[in-house]
Amino acid sequence: MPSGTKHANPSELAGSERTGYLIGCLKQKFDFIIVDTPPVLPATDALQLAPRTDGTILVIKSGTTHRRVIRNTVDQFTTARLPIIGFVINHVDMKHQGYYRYYRKYYASYYGK
Repeated sequence: MPSGTKHANPSELAGSERTGYLIGCLKQKFDFIIVDTPPVLPATDALQLAPRTDGTILVIKSGTTHRRVIRNTVDQFTTARLPIIGFVINHVDMKHQGYYRYYRKYYASYYGK
């Protein structure tokens, strides 16, 4: 869905009554609604939209995002009592030394041999 013209204060728009109304209407028509927002720490859009959703999936860039940033983000959601339903790690280097070996061992014990 296009966002329209550029807004002077996007976080204000994210927390507006009209956005809440739009999400409410979409929930009646669709089983799943995915809202993509900017990163949590530099912008407040995600924290403003999260109370209007059933949960949040945090996307983490492998090898770039520091643990302290992830911890701060999780703490913000926890403090605001906003549910995090999962994490996605992208840009994973599968050829990195030992990465596959570690997860093969983990999943082999989970699924059986």
